[in-house]
Amino acid sequence: MVDTWQPGIETSTIDNAAIKQLALAALQAESIGNAIDGLSAEQKQQVASWLKQPAALWQSVFEAFNEDEQRALCELFTVGEMKISDWLCGAKNPTIILLRVMKQQNRYPEKDFIRKLKKLTDNRYIPYGDALG
Repeated sequence: MVDTWQPGIETSTIDNAAIKQLALAALQAESIGNAIDGLSAEQKQQVASWLKQPAALWQSVFEAFNEDEQRALCELFTVGEMKISDWLCGAKNPTIILLRVMKQQNRYPEKDFIRKLKKLTDNRYIPYGDALG
């Protein structure tokens, strides 16, 4: 049997309600790893397609979330990049955009949270992004 190529879910928007679900799943899970493991294949694929979206679109989505949800999403996207190969995005990781949004909202996390994020990943761009970009 020969596998056929199936196109991924392509979108030019990010579903705020779906991101809200991701945040709630991350907040309610025992660990962020469990939250990621609990995502359906469709959810993982949808997030992978969103990772191609521009930072401005992500920023508009993230501005609507409360601080707990923002922190949960930081962890979800940081760990998700390590666990799901389709989520590899380096300097374009949504965590970086989210941390910028939090800074603009005067909610920038304390150093302990930033250290925690850095320990969860080998992405050298987290938390500040590309110095040249």
